[in-house]
Amino acid sequence: MISWLLGYRDVPMGRRHLFRIDFQSFLMWNAMMALAGKNITQAIVTKGPAAHQLTDGQLTLILGLLGAAGAAGNIVSSFWTWLGSGRDSVKFILIPSTLAGACGIAVGLVPPTHPFVFTALVFGMFVSMSGVVTMRSAVWHLNYFRAGVGNIVSRFQASAMVVSGLIGWAASYLMDVHLGVYRIIFPVTGALGVWGGLLCQRHQKRRQDFGLTLESTGPARQRPSLLIGLRILRLDRPYRQFLGLMMIFGAGNMMADVVMVLFLNDAFHASFNENALMLIVLPQLVTLVATPFAGRLLDRTNPMRLRVWGASFWGVSRLVVMFAAFAGSLPLVILAQMLSGIGGALGTMAWQLGHMHFARKDLVHHYMGLHVTATGIRGIIAPFLGMALWTGAQAPGWLGGWRIPQIGPWLFAITFGMALVGVIGFAWMDRHYRNLTPLGPEVTL
Repeated sequence: MISWLLGYRDVPMGRRHLFRIDFQSFLMWNAMMALAGKNITQAIVTKGPAAHQLTDGQLTLILGLLGAAGAAGNIVSSFWTWLGSGRDSVKFILIPSTLAGACGIAVGLVPPTHPFVFTALVFGMFVSMSGVVTMRSAVWHLNYFRAGVGNIVSRFQASAMVVSGLIGWAASYLMDVHLGVYRIIFPVTGALGVWGGLLCQRHQKRRQDFGLTLESTGPARQRPSLLIGLRILRLDRPYRQFLGLMMIFGAGNMMADVVMVLFLNDAFHASFNENALMLIVLPQLVTLVATPFAGRLLDRTNPMRLRVWGASFWGVSRLVVMFAAFAGSLPLVILAQMLSGIGGALGTMAWQLGHMHFARKDLVHHYMGLHVTATGIRGIIAPFLGMALWTGAQAPGWLGGWRIPQIGPWLFAITFGMALVGVIGFAWMDRHYRNLTPLGPEVTL
C-alpha cells in the first residue's frame, strides 16, 4: 500500500514528471484544507474565549456558516470558470491557491476574540480552493487523458485522505494541549498551499498549446461562463440528466450523513470517540483500502459504470442503516459504514472524473464548474432539510409558520428511495450513453 501511494512505477514514463509535481501540489493543498473542515473550525469557536461573549443566536449563526463553508465555496465555482476561460490553466491555478493560502496565513494574525473575522477567512479559503478544484480538472484532463487516469487520480485521493487524517489528528491533539496553537498551524499550512500553487508552475501541460487555442478562440472566451453553463445544460441532454440524478442521489446522502451523530447519540448513547470511530475512522479506512481498486476499475471501464457501482454500495448502506435504526443494532451500523466506505471510494473517483465522460476538450472546466456548483447547491439545502425532518422544525413566521413533521429514523427510508432512483438512473445512462460522443465543435454555445 505504501509503495503504491509513494511510488511511480506504474505511472507512464512520459508522465512521471507531471505526476510528481501534481502529486506534491495536491498533497499541499489538502494539508491546508484539512484544518478548514467544520469539525476543527467549529471546535475552535466553541472552545475559544469568544464563545462566552456571543449570544446563542450569534454562535448558531457562526457554526452554521462554518458548516456551510464548503458548499458555499462550491457554488462560486462558475465564477472561477469565467475567470479562467481562455487562460493557461497551470498559470491561472496559482491565483486561487495563493488566495486560499493567504486566508490561512491571516488566521494566525486574527485574535481569538474576533470569531466573525475567523469565519470570513475560513470562507475565503473554501471559496478560493473551489477555483483550484475547478481548474485542476482541465489540467488533469490534458495531462493524463487516456493514460491510466483512474490509477493516477485514485493515488491522489488515497494520499490526500492519509495526509488530511494525520494533520487533522495532530492538530486536534495539539489544540487539546493549548487551543491557541491553531494560530501557528494555520499559517504553516497556508504557506504550504501557496507552495503547492508555485510547484504546479514547474511543468507544462501536455497539449497545452492546443488547449489554449480552443479556449481563447472558441465561444468559451466570447461569453461569460454562466451563460455557457446554461447553454450546456440546454444542449447537452445526457449531462443534464446526469446532473439531475446527482442532485437526487447526492442530496439523499447528505440528508442521511448529517443526522448520523444524532442517531448514534439517541440510539446508543455513543461517546465522542465512538462517534469518531464509526463516522470518520471506519468509513475512511475502508475508502483508503478500496481506492486503489476503484482506480484500476475506472481504467478498465468508464466513469458512469463506476458511478453505478458506487451508488449501489451507498444505496445498500442506507437500507442497512434503516434496519439498524429500527432494530437498535450496532453491528448493522458498522456494516452500513463499511459499505458506505466502499461507495465512497468508487463515488469519489466518479465525482472527480465523471464530467470528462461528457465534456468536449475545450469545455472541460465549464462542465466541472457546473458539477461543482450543483454539489454546492445541494450542500446548502440537503443537510438542513435532513436535520429538519429528523427533529421536526417550524418555519419562521414570515414564511407562514408551517411545521415540518418529525419522522426520525424513517428519514433513512426516504434517503434509500432517493439512492434507488439514482442507481436506476445511472444504470440506464450507462447502458444508453456508454459510447457517448461529446458536443461537436460545430455546436455553437
